[in-house]
Amino acid sequence: MFNPIWSLVAASVIAVIGGIVVYRQVVAHLSESSSEEDFQARRQRAYSSFVIRFLLVELVSMSILLYGMYHIVVLRTVEFADVTLPLAVVLLTILFAFLSLYFTTSQITKDPQASEDVKRFMSSMMIMGFGLISGLPVASLFLLFGVMNQWF
Repeated sequence: MFNPIWSLVAASVIAVIGGIVVYRQVVAHLSESSSEEDFQARRQRAYSSFVIRFLLVELVSMSILLYGMYHIVVLRTVEFADVTLPLAVVLLTILFAFLSLYFTTSQITKDPQASEDVKRFMSSMMIMGFGLISGLPVASLFLLFGVMNQWF
């Protein structure tokens, strides 16, 4: 039988990889701007596109997470399990998300030709992106700690 703990890991990995792909598309779209005015014009469109695409990725990931939660909490199909490997995978996934967002954003923030407004916007976009992308893996961490401590 499929261990529902791995559905938490799968949901985390899908959320992070999908979120990073969407984030990179937005950054690539914004980095194509040739001037400050062009960047300002693209910013709102890029932000809206990011939110819509990210929500679609999260919808898939959330359904997988809810499947695992249902089996762990309601059906109690997991009595006690060694969650060391799934926990490590989720933690590495969060680290991968942070590093990917940082290196993707640093292409623009370290550009000497970029204005301070562009750098500030990209820094805040990176922080917002990390908060959104890491949300589902953090929920998986709490569930894994709950299984490890037999809270369910």
